[in-house]
Amino acid sequence: MMTTNKTYRQPRLEELNLLLNKYGEKSIKLCEKIEDYRVKYYLTSSLFFVFGGCIALITWATSFFKENIYFAILGVLFFTLFIIYTAIFVQNIKRRLKSLEKTAKQISFRLEKIIRVASQIHNHTDQLSILALESDLRLADAESALEYYQEIFGK
Repeated sequence: MMTTNKTYRQPRLEELNLLLNKYGEKSIKLCEKIEDYRVKYYLTSSLFFVFGGCIALITWATSFFKENIYFAILGVLFFTLFIIYTAIFVQNIKRRLKSLEKTAKQISFRLEKIIRVASQIHNHTDQLSILALESDLRLADAESALEYYQEIFGK
């Protein structure tokens, strides 16, 4: 029953190479986006306290001068607007980050399965063909993308 010929093997390897490439690239792009959103989230959260504290301090300091009561009211208004804007912005970033993390988890799960199947098929193919070499390189790229995902999520 060894009737498997190369015409049957090549399309399978080509399809697997395409899948490895597609999901590997998706995984890397998502991980990079997640890192960007994490930086935005932590930066915005930090700036929230720094700028909010500065506005509150300036408002408190000017409230001692009775002549500039309007400046103190304006400071309180700016402080309130800043808090509202930043809170909404941080929540949007957090919501988007959770959505991206969920998608990245799904893609990494699929990529893991594709890598498993590709490794098995790659082990049973003619190791001298160019297609097998390309498959080997794509497999290495996909494994690298999966390692990148695991590095970001600490798994």
